[in-house]
Amino acid sequence: EKAEEACRERNIKQIKLITTNDNIHALAFYQKRGYRLDRLFVNAVETARKMKPEIPLLADNKIPIRDELLLVKELQ
Repeated sequence: EKAEEACRERNIKQIKLITTNDNIHALAFYQKRGYRLDRLFVNAVETARKMKPEIPLLADNKIPIRDELLLVKELQ
């Protein structure tokens, strides 16, 4: 909420964020707060692993970490 307030004060109309496909808690958290899925970046984590090879193949919840999802919220 504070980030959204700060954006509104600066007349920013939209917030965008990216999370990975395995982060089901973040996906639920943001969607409950009005964020919508906007775009899927297929195999984006494979590219990220080239720069940061320590990114695991599987999350703690055993979901393969592969893609990134862009979530967007329009501010009023």
